Amino acid sequence: MADQWGPRADWVVAPGEGWVAPRGRTPDGRVLATQGRRVLALLIDHAIWGVPQMAALGVALAIVFSSAARDEEPSGTAVAIILLLYLAAFALGIVRLAVEAELIARRGRTWGLKAMQLRIIDARTGGAVTRGRAWGRAAFATWISSQLFGFGFWWAFFDNRNRCLHDLVCATVVIDER
Repeated sequence: MADQWGPRADWVVAPGEGWVAPRGRTPDGRVLATQGRRVLALLIDHAIWGVPQMAALGVALAIVFSSAARDEEPSGTAVAIILLLYLAAFALGIVRLAVEAELIARRGRTWGLKAMQLRIIDARTGGAVTRGRAWGRAAFATWISSQLFGFGFWWAFFDNRNRCLHDLVCATVVIDER
């Protein structure tokens, strides 16, 4: 039953953002993405980007360990290959950041979010995320949220709107478009 002095107890209120909505929905009635669907989207994105990165790093480590197992110093060529593989993995990470930021800015979703039928929107307006905030969100998610065992991603399990730490910092929410 609604209280005459405020929103119902099962509604989420965030006065600083002007947010008053039923739990699990945006003020205009769109459904917020669940943590499970967000995790699946993240796993899809990691499969697309992480597998090539891990392959490059794995080959580099294999060269290092094979030299160590033979008790010899790696040759100059082996060192150059190792450095190139590490550089390739780093470059792929930068490309991932740029591609994901632009996908969020232009379409509101990464490939993983698209596969799961999810979209990132501005938490204040319900509209598209600006290019600057899309880049900030992608950078924060890549460099900050993923640190300390993914602490920034775990945040979604404790937030009443299923937001990760990068969503809070960049004022975004993820909605389910099914």
